[in-house]
Amino acid sequence: MTFTYIKPEKQVICFNVSSKDELSQFLAGIYSSIARIGRGKLALIIDYADDDMLNEVISSLSKSNMPFSLRLSRNRICLHTYNLGSSIRLGYFDFNVVCQKLSELGLCIRYADAMRSRYADISDLIENYSRHKLCPFHAKINQGIVVYDFETFFIARLFDEIDTNETKALAFLFDTHTVTDFQNIFTVKVRIPELYRGITQLKKMRKSWEGFDRVRDAIESLISGRNYNLKKVSWEEIGTTIEIIRDELLLHWHRQSFLDVFLSYGFLEDRYTLSRTFESIEIISKIFKSDLSNYFRPFISRNIIRAAPVDPRFIRLLVDPINPIIIVSKAPPPGYYVKDVFGRKSIVYSSQSNMRNKINFIVASDVSTKNYASSQELVLKLALYELYIRAETSIEEPVILVYPSKKLMITI
Repeated sequence: MTFTYIKPEKQVICFNVSSKDELSQFLAGIYSSIARIGRGKLALIIDYADDDMLNEVISSLSKSNMPFSLRLSRNRICLHTYNLGSSIRLGYFDFNVVCQKLSELGLCIRYADAMRSRYADISDLIENYSRHKLCPFHAKINQGIVVYDFETFFIARLFDEIDTNETKALAFLFDTHTVTDFQNIFTVKVRIPELYRGITQLKKMRKSWEGFDRVRDAIESLISGRNYNLKKVSWEEIGTTIEIIRDELLLHWHRQSFLDVFLSYGFLEDRYTLSRTFESIEIISKIFKSDLSNYFRPFISRNIIRAAPVDPRFIRLLVDPINPIIIVSKAPPPGYYVKDVFGRKSIVYSSQSNMRNKINFIVASDVSTKNYASSQELVLKLALYELYIRAETSIEEPVILVYPSKKLMITI
């Protein structure tokens, strides 16, 4: 098999590996290189590997104490280390074999979504999900593996309750980029009108159930912008309602990003046109009872956002290895080193030009927990800001810097 190592200077070096011993030596050298250079992108591309090679790669990484994830796209596997954007791309393994290997190693798995092409219907997915005991969400990003599988398939369970450092959250995993704290905000990032119509239709088919009414009222309030006491709706009712209508509606939905939700409401003309951006922001602002337009108006085509400190326990939920959100305790100069939650040093690029070209992520371990903004406001602002970056620049995986301040604001 052939490994391709892309050094920080974009120099590409290819290695031919023919045995497990050679593979072990190669991986050990790569880990040393990453630790030494402290930055840059590592891409290891395996055009073909057998099960033994796969097991060796995963076992080696699990023993290296280097946090990493495993991303599946079609039948290609991308193993992504959390160390400064490094990644290992593996080619063409059977999905079930991969799951089995991970399970044997006792590694936790996160599902964000998976491939419709690999599963004939949801029942196949649920069977696979149950067989491998896959954990839909794993909050401790510095342990285990995060598995993504990504085209147009849906996780078996839409809502999953997680417990991390005594913080309860419900992860809605239609979107791989955002994990929202559902205890603080009711954000159903699907086509809400379709969900609403689905509930109405089911009401006609089934006996009256007050849970349907409460969930429907909550969704209607989001659409109309009316005030609604969300405490009237239990998460169990919401989850049960969506479980019930899954078969009727879920197979017709596609994985949606925040931008796709805008499109589903007709707010934008296409994915790359923001002709009605501020109208969209105003509509969303009404839904979430907060004026957001002033936060974003001055910052189209820029990718530095400033917000208040948030609880580090929630910050961990926001960090995604593929589309990272950068959170630092103060605005450092370009090239400034800070330590992340893993105790490593990393460079924070704070100028716009550098940010466009050098994508890294960092979560400062000393982020203050005092006087922080509500998590739902931060999540919404980050999601909306990501929309701007994707639409107005060529950046496909935007990185957002969040600088703590006493009040929510965006600044240069």
